[in-house]
Amino acid sequence: MNALAIYFGLVHTGGPWDFKNSSGPGTHDQRVAAGNVNYGATCFIGDEACQYAAGLYGKLSGNPGTAATHFDIPSDNQQIQQGQAIKKRKAAEQSNAMTATRQAKRLLSFVLLLIAIPLSTIAVGGCDSADYTVVREVKSPDSAISALLVQRRGHDSLSSDVFYVVLVDHHHDPTDLPKAIHDKPILVATHGHDVELQWISTGRINVVCANCGIQKIDVIEKRDKWDSIDVHLSDSRKELRRRPRSSAPSNFQRMPLP
Repeated sequence: MNALAIYFGLVHTGGPWDFKNSSGPGTHDQRVAAGNVNYGATCFIGDEACQYAAGLYGKLSGNPGTAATHFDIPSDNQQIQQGQAIKKRKAAEQSNAMTATRQAKRLLSFVLLLIAIPLSTIAVGGCDSADYTVVREVKSPDSAISALLVQRRGHDSLSSDVFYVVLVDHHHDPTDLPKAIHDKPILVATHGHDVELQWISTGRINVVCANCGIQKIDVIEKRDKWDSIDVHLSDSRKELRRRPRSSAPSNFQRMPLP
């Protein structure tokens, strides 16, 4: 149990292994990846339990996530699995047979970790202490609706920044971004800082990822309709302008939800 407490002290927010919130080296995204890979390579309570623990930690902090990725942000979960693969390659082959004592110890460790995570989340600021920033805002031609690209940066040690594209009307409270991103976002993805927004008409908006860096695994949620407004996603602004409405969608449009 002492080992679990020591480990949790290393990886939790503000701990020595919290690479994300350190001053360097590398970019913010690189430090997030390093923290996730390190966590995957060092967590010792079992692969599934470690992934669920990380997902729960992020979920309690307000991150999006699905059961398919252990309730974690998909790209974060992938990085954790990369760390686990590194650990497996380096570790000696172990017998599949585990004694009842070892199984009981792992189960107890997992339960204690699940208890510790929500307590630490509350201690560092409640359910959602993230910082929200409007990266860009584009008004519709009649100025009735604004399209916002919102960046959410959580303070927990293992979570990537998440970007939301949301449509809001003039009743929207600009100080309440957390509410806006949970009210039918038309795109939720990691690595979306360079996403562009283009109103074609009052009833149609294009969300453009022209070399913006979003990969299939980064897309957490997307919609093709918001009330009466059609939403079109594209990976090329030039292609989008010249393509007829009936043409086949781009690769970005074909991205399935996780």
